[in-house]
Formats: sequence, structure tokens, C-alpha cells
Amino acid sequence: MEVNKFIKYIIIILMFNFDFFVYSQIGRNKLVEPSEKAKSVELHLFVDGKETEFYSDMLNTLSNVPLNELDEAIISELIETKLYQNVEVEKLLTADNELIFVAKAFTIKRIQEVIMNGLSNYEASEYLRIISTQKGQPFNESVLKSDKEKLEKNLNEHGYLNAKIESVTVNEVSSEYVQVNFNIEKKNPCRVDQVLIEDSLSNILNFLTVPIETGSICDFKSIRETLEIQKENYLEQGYLQANVKIKDISYSANKESAKIVLQIDRGPKTTFQIYDQDSGLLNQDFLITKQGLTYSDIILMSDSDLLSILTSFYQKQGYAFPNISGPERIVDKNGNTILKFLLKKGPLVKIGKINFIGILPVSEDKVLEYIGLEKGFFSTGIPFSKDNISDYRDKLRNLYLEEGYADVQVAMPDFIPSQDKSEMNLIFRIDRGSKYTINEIKIDGAPKGFELDKKKLALILESGTSLSYLKRKNYIDEIRRQLLLRGYLYNQILINQNLISSNSEIKKIDLTFNIIPGPIVRIRKIYVDSDIIGKNNAIISSSNLESGDVFSQESFDNARLRILKHDLFSSVYVEALDNSALERKDLRIDIIIHARAKTGYSLGLSPQFSTYRGYIFAVDFTLNKLNDDGLRFFSNASVSQEKQQQTFASSETRQILGRQISLGLSESLFKLGPIVTPIDMSSTFGYQVAAESLTNREYFTINLSGEWKPSFFDLNWTFRQSIIQENSKSTSSESAVVQTIESPSISIKELLSSITLDTRNNIAWPTSGSLYNIQAGFARFGLGSQVQFNRYNFSVDSFFPIYKKLSGAVSIGGKFIMDTVNESGSTVTPPASRRSTLSDAALVRGFPESGTPPGPLLWIHYANNGVANCNTQLASLGATNLLYMKAESRYRFNEVFGMVLFADSAANYFTQQETNQINAQMNSQVAAAQASTTQCVPDGASLITPSPVNLRNLNFIEQYWQEAYVSTGIGFRLILGNYATINLDYGYPLKDPSSGSSDCVSPAEALNSSSPPKCVTRIQDSNFTGFLKFKGAIHLKIGAQF
Repeated sequence: MEVNKFIKYIIIILMFNFDFFVYSQIGRNKLVEPSEKAKSVELHLFVDGKETEFYSDMLNTLSNVPLNELDEAIISELIETKLYQNVEVEKLLTADNELIFVAKAFTIKRIQEVIMNGLSNYEASEYLRIISTQKGQPFNESVLKSDKEKLEKNLNEHGYLNAKIESVTVNEVSSEYVQVNFNIEKKNPCRVDQVLIEDSLSNILNFLTVPIETGSICDFKSIRETLEIQKENYLEQGYLQANVKIKDISYSANKESAKIVLQIDRGPKTTFQIYDQDSGLLNQDFLITKQGLTYSDIILMSDSDLLSILTSFYQKQGYAFPNISGPERIVDKNGNTILKFLLKKGPLVKIGKINFIGILPVSEDKVLEYIGLEKGFFSTGIPFSKDNISDYRDKLRNLYLEEGYADVQVAMPDFIPSQDKSEMNLIFRIDRGSKYTINEIKIDGAPKGFELDKKKLALILESGTSLSYLKRKNYIDEIRRQLLLRGYLYNQILINQNLISSNSEIKKIDLTFNIIPGPIVRIRKIYVDSDIIGKNNAIISSSNLESGDVFSQESFDNARLRILKHDLFSSVYVEALDNSALERKDLRIDIIIHARAKTGYSLGLSPQFSTYRGYIFAVDFTLNKLNDDGLRFFSNASVSQEKQQQTFASSETRQILGRQISLGLSESLFKLGPIVTPIDMSSTFGYQVAAESLTNREYFTINLSGEWKPSFFDLNWTFRQSIIQENSKSTSSESAVVQTIESPSISIKELLSSITLDTRNNIAWPTSGSLYNIQAGFARFGLGSQVQFNRYNFSVDSFFPIYKKLSGAVSIGGKFIMDTVNESGSTVTPPASRRSTLSDAALVRGFPESGTPPGPLLWIHYANNGVANCNTQLASLGATNLLYMKAESRYRFNEVFGMVLFADSAANYFTQQETNQINAQMNSQVAAAQASTTQCVPDGASLITPSPVNLRNLNFIEQYWQEAYVSTGIGFRLILGNYATINLDYGYPLKDPSSGSSDCVSPAEALNSSSPPKCVTRIQDSNFTGFLKFKGAIHLKIGAQF
């Protein structure tokens, strides 16, 4: 027996290698007689010279085919997969009466790339959309020939009358892929030389009236569309017999110019009028909305249809008894017609009392809200309309069904007018029947090793809850979703209901869900269709999809979001390359990623206002796809009020207008020569004039950064590395005391690294997930920086649902600057742009944002030398350390309006060593100050700062609480889509760390003191429009985007 098997395989190999066959698609030669009977049948498949197995589903199909038809069936099955070509089948009968079928096939080559030589990148991307020869598709010569003809036809239609496809070359890239090249010679296009309007006396003014521009390309597809739009405009204006078309075209001998004669005839006009007999005016309400109809649609309707539509329209407005007559047709001498209707609307009828006869499933208020009959806070009533009655009935029935009353009967409600006919009272009659509840839920047939998420399923349906069709459907959908996520693409779920209790009030049901999972479907190969050249592998890598992954729409959606994160594409979608593979229920499916690059430009206007900085007006401009790699230019410019500006004793200190401009280039999936990286690179140059804590400063910055956005553990990570050069200088001359803290000019060169993890479910109003961020920056003399320091920042914002529309948020963060060393030694703190203030995320709402906000203060006293404006100064200057902890409860009433309750706490401080060093340096400057009769001369200065928090001590939380500013309050949020947001908060101060000491003074007392105070209180009274005084502070922030 073993010898026979060995001989059989030798025969198969010889048959394959000598390339003779018995059965093929063209002809057949028989080695065995039909009368001969075989004991067994064996099938062998050789693809591209290598033996491979038949698909299991194909074997199932072939097992039901009669033996004398099996060879043809094998050929048919293999060809129908659209994976193979040149299929041949040979059969032989062994000495042991075993029948062997040997199928030989070759893999259909697929298209790796389609190139259109002779067209611009934009033209090539547009023409690629109209042909069937696409990346990833099987190569087919007949399709290629058809596409060649289609291209030539479209080029001619778009004005290139002399264009030709010189040749189409197919280059074999590998054993599986080919490259298709369309070699196109466009030649000179045809241009419109002259446009005439038949029988028109205004041809000399054609450039004003004609819809076709002289000198434009003879793009007849666009020309016809333009003429059709003109005709539609005439129809919309009431010219129902309008005729706009090309009458004649004549070309020059070389077909590079054309003369076009148009026929434009508007004909008589028909006007639609509704005359309101009560007001004596024309009623335009119907014509404003048109109910989705065009003007010509309305005019062309029959009289009965028009009367019906008009009556229904006014009834929906709440006029239950409108009287409409007509139309009267008034024709003038020119053939123009007026369709005139007479309207008597009658009284406006609103829904009055609503009565329910029967037992309601929930409270009456909830029923009215569900069916849409709840009166709003600002509503004076709901207009009555007969057309809505059935909707109310259907919604009420659905509510009963959702609550488990499967046999409910809801009659069409009666409507009874009030005595004065101003209201219509509704009566609903309900027979709710028995309530169906779940006794037990069973799930059978789950694949081995597959665990359903029972918690998610229990949120939809569990024992003891009411049964409804919708809940049952959602339960099945959730099971199916979990199966699809694991690759069970062809799963089926059957449901069995068993009534176990037939109580007249409550009927209990056992539910059994039978899962037929089917096989796991996986990704075979991944193709990319993109108009960004050379980045296909990087696109696949950023999608996080790989060959062999399970085929899942949810993973495709996640891949789409990952690719869009790179801000390179305007649209991305992932789908099966061949949809027929889904119909065949293939187990390995090719997919294609379609990615369309952002093109053109975008311009955005962003007016803003805040109580901290004042008004800000910003403009953003972006120019996309400057080259085939997706290079992008971006810019931003803004002006700001700088309300927080300090005024120090200096003849040059004046109110400034903040201004900023930045210009940059970025490239996502940065291409370095032949290497495509997963990094998004950008370089930015910026200029800014801003009011900092102590000085007005001018900044010049250069920022080179790279972002890597992997998806470790299926989470959204962003790793960012930046190299920053910042040159800044003061725009006014400050005293030597201020210069101790704020250097007149300084250059920083810093390496900044950050990691961000974002799991929020929504950016505008998150209700779950978190946002984590860690930063580390290092400025070094070795990099050319004039100041050296280390800075570390972190923030955690966590969001969680509480109950229905109520959610919560907790924010914790900190900023720390350490080991600051200045090159000159004259300045002893980090630059103003690096010091931390209690603003933005660290704002303690309820305390002032300007003047003397929470945090360290600089106190400077000046000698009385007769010079004007040498008043004592008290100003915030930020600090090297900051900690904050905040919490909010949020309620979203609807898509537009929300409310928050908050509790804020924060502390910023210098270390004790930094405080001592700053005070010593300032005292040295005061002692060295020379007397003057023309300038302000300081005679006292001090840094007033809270005690530091030592994070290395176990009681650092207690230390933080002692030094923290604490407040609580309420806020309102107005969210107008993607266009504008308004945040209005009122905060009430609960704790000022300075208030507990008897040595502390108010800001006014500190300004009138000749010696530095130990501490300054910050709880202040505010006023509204100068009249209403209250404790705490109002914070307003408005942002808009157009």
C-alpha cells in the first residue's frame, strides 16, 4: 500500500513538471473512461508550482458535485474566488482504482501602483477615480483596455481634444504585483475663442451675461453642468419654459480653439402668491420653507395637490382650520402668469389638556416628555396638527413596548376643541395588557476560549428586567459586536423564548441565545490607496493593522482614527478590497486603506475674550500639500489686550498691545530621503510681544519638534521631542531690583520631552477617560543657553460618569523648576516664560486674576526724592514650583447648555534657598542704589512668598493644604457646536493661607507701608458694573472659531 502511494505521488509530480493536462478551460483529453468506477477520490491543488490546500468551504461544495462534473466544478470554484487564473485540471485512475484530480492554477497578479505619466499630481489623482484599474485590484487586460478608452474620452470631454494615450505599459514588480503606466500626451487644450447667444442683441456684452468665460478650456462636461445650473435657476425663478443649451460648436483646424453658439430663452414667468385675507398682505411663510420643494416643483403641481400641501403646511403651524381657495390664474399681455391663492388661517390652535385613560407605565411627566408633549420652560404651548397625532400615538406605544408591555393597544387619540377653538384637548386610550419580564438568560454556543463581557450585556438586559424588542435587539447586537471584534465575521445568533409563567399581570420569559460563531476571519494583505506618494508602508504601520489580524470593522475604525491623528489626511476609510470575498465567506480577506490628503488652504478667525488677558483676535492660515510628501505650511497671528500688565516705576513703562505671529512647516510621517519615518516633524519661527509678570517682553523663538503617535495597548499615545531656542528682551528699562528677577535680555536653548496619553471619550465635554501628560525640559550652557535649569511638569485630568447626564472630573498637576544657574549671576530666577502662575489650568476661581493674584509677590518701596510716580509697587511674579488639585461635577442639560460645580485649590512657591538668594540679591541692589533727583530710587524691596512644600516629606499633603488657596463655586457652559464656547464661573474663596496670621495686611495696606509686610491677604471684594459688590470673583472666557 505504501508503494502504491509512493508511485501515485511520483505520477502527480511528473504530471505537473511535464506540464501536460487532461482538463482545462479550453479543451479536455480523457485518461479514464466514464464507465470506470473509482473506490476513492483525491484532490490536489498546485498554485504557482507549490502544492496548497483547498479552502474548506470549497471542499464542502465540491463534495456534493457528481463525479463526472467534478473537474468543471473545480475550475469554476477556483476562478470564482478571483484569486486564480489559467486554471487547469487533470485526472487519472491508479492501479488501486483511486481517482486523482490535480488542479494547477496561477495567482492573479495584483496592481501595486498606477502611474499616469504626462499629468500633474492633481490631474492624476482625479483621473484615477474614474478608472477601474486601482491599487490592490487584480490585473485584467480587458479592464485595462476599457480604462484606456475611458481616459481618452474623459480627456476629450475636459477640453484636451488632441490628447492620446500613447501606450500602456505593464511592469512586473514581483511574482504577485505589477505596475501599470498610462503614458499620456495631453497636447495643447482647446480654448473657448468666442461665445454667441442665438437671436440675442446683447452679444457685444457677452462677457457680462454669458455663463461661459472666453479663454477658458473647452471642458464640455463642466460647460453643460454650468448651463444646466443656469436653466435650473431660471426654473426656480418661475420661467417654466426656460431653454438653455449649446446650439452649435465649431473648431479651428488644429482643434485648439472653439466658437460656441448658445440658445438661451427664458420664456414667460409664472409667479406663486398666497394672499392673506385677514392681514391684507402676501403671506411668505410657505415660500420661505418650501417644505423641501423647489419653486418650479410647486408651480408645476396640480391645483388639488397644491391645496392639500398648503392646508397641511398651515395646520402644522397650529392653524387647525385653515381655509384656502384658488388658485386664480392671472395672465398678462406678455404671457406671464400669477397663481393666486386666498388664505384665511383662522385661529392659532395649541394643544390643551392631555388625558390618559389607562394605566401609565411611568409617571405622566415622563410620558409627556417621551412622546414630545412636554411644554418647555420658554414655550407658550405646542401647536396642534392632525399630522402629528399618529406620531404621538406611535411614541406612546413604543414607550409601553420598551417597558415590557408587548401586547399593548393604543387607540388613535381623540382631539376635542375647546369652546373658543384656541386649544385642542387630547384623549389617549390605552389597554396595556400583561408585562413581560426576564426570568433567566442563557447563552449557548460561545466559541472555546471566548469570554463574553457579561457586564456590558447586563447593562442592556438581565434577569428581572422588562423585556422589549429593542432591548432584545440591542442584546443580540452587543453579542454580535463582541464576536466581530474577535474576528467571527460570519456569526449568527438564534433566539429562543420560553414562557414559564402566564400570570395575567406579569409573564416571565426564559431567553436562550444560541451562537453559531463560524470561523475566525483574518486579514490576508493590506493595500493602500493614497495620493501621498511613497508613504504606504508608514500609513499601514500607523494604522496598527497587520496581516493575520482578525478582520473587524471596529479595528478598522480605530485604524482610521490613528491615521487621522497625523493631520495629513482629510478622509480615511478601510474596507475589504473585494466585497465578493465577503459574499463567498472567505477566511482570508484583503483590505485596502483609502486615504485622501488634505489639499487647498484653510483660514480660521478666532475672536476671544477673558477676564485675565482681555480681548484676543487671532487668525490661522494653513496651506496643505505643498509637495507629494504632504508638506504643509501653517501660520498664526493674533493681537491681545494684555489686561494683566503691571505698571512699574519707569518712565518707559506703558500699556502695550500684545501681538504674536508664527510661521511654520510640517510634514506628517516625515520622509528622510528614501526612508519614511513614523514621526510628524514641524519647525516653527515665532515673534511675540507680551506683558509678563514683571516686564513687557519681546520674544523670538525657533522650535524644531517631532511627534511619534504609537498605539501601545490600543491607547492614544503622543511622544514629543522639541529643541527650543528663545531669545527675549525687555521693551522698557526697569530698576536694578526688577532686573534681579527679570533679566533685560536672555537667550534660552532647551531640550523638551513630553509624553501624553489621552483616553477621553470626548474632547469638548468628556464624561469618561483621562488625559495624562508628563514633561521634562533641560536648558544647558553647552547648548548655548545663557541660563541653565531643569523643569518637570505633570498633569492628570480624569473624567467619570456619575448618573445619567451628571459626570465628574478631577485634575491634579504640578510644575517644578530646579537647579537654576544664570551665566552672568545677576539674575537669580528662571525667565518669566518658565515661571509658573496660578492661571489657566491652575486658576483658583474666586481669587483675582490680575493686580495681586494668589502666589508670591514682589514689594518695592521708593525713596521720597520728589520724582513723580515713584509709588510703592506690589506685583505677582510667578514662582518656580506649583501644585494644584481641582474637582468638578458637571451636568449637561442638552447639546448647548451645561453647568458645573467646582472646588479649586493651588499653591505656588519658591524654595527657601531661592527666597533667601533673591532677597539677598535685591538688598544688595538697594544698598548700591545711587541718589537721584530725576529717577525713582528704591530704598526697600522684598519677596513675599508662602512657605515651601517639601515633597520629600511624608506630610507633604498637609504642608500643601496649609499653603494652598481654596475656593468653590458654580459655572455655566454654553457650547455652540464647533463655533463658540462661553465659560462663566463665579468662585467664592474658602481659604487664603495668609488670612490666619495677624501679621498679614491687605494689598492697600502693603502699598502704604514703608517696610515690607510679612504676608498679604488675597481675598478681596469684587464689583459688578461698579455698583454690586460681593466677595469672590467672576471669571468669563469666550472663544469662537470661524
